[in-house]
Amino acid sequence: MKYIAISLPEKPFIVWSSIPDGAYENPESEYFEHPLVLDEEDVPSTEFGVCPLKIVEGALVSRTPAEMTAFESQWIQSEFLRNNKLIINQVNEGSFTYDTQTFPMDERSRIFYQAFDRARGTVGVKCMTTAGALYTLPVENIDAFMDAYFSQLRELSKPLV
Repeated sequence: MKYIAISLPEKPFIVWSSIPDGAYENPESEYFEHPLVLDEEDVPSTEFGVCPLKIVEGALVSRTPAEMTAFESQWIQSEFLRNNKLIINQVNEGSFTYDTQTFPMDERSRIFYQAFDRARGTVGVKCMTTAGALYTLPVENIDAFMDAYFSQLRELSKPLV
């Protein structure tokens, strides 16, 4: 099987489309000895999200090491950001336990915990458990509650390796 390179304006910049059997060898075919046609085994895999070949003046040429280094840097950064999104999803789906109760760690709950941690008064705080029950947290237990919360937040926020 043979494939022809098709240029794209965005990454991966080239995609490969199969051509009809025998078309490369047929003098009447638009693919006859076309410079952008490769055998299946010669079609390269993408590297860092791009095809390592590019089309220059109608021919396939290798990207320069400088180009590939730049794409590698972009790839590393995008992978880092993608992993951070996975981590925040883990945190949002997480929970922690305090006083035998389980508390959610979704974004709204985290904002709530930080708000009452900063605005301590003389009365307790009512928190919602993951079971939907209202839990009264006495003022004197806020530090222990927040320690349990931050301990789990650190655990769930560890970088993915």
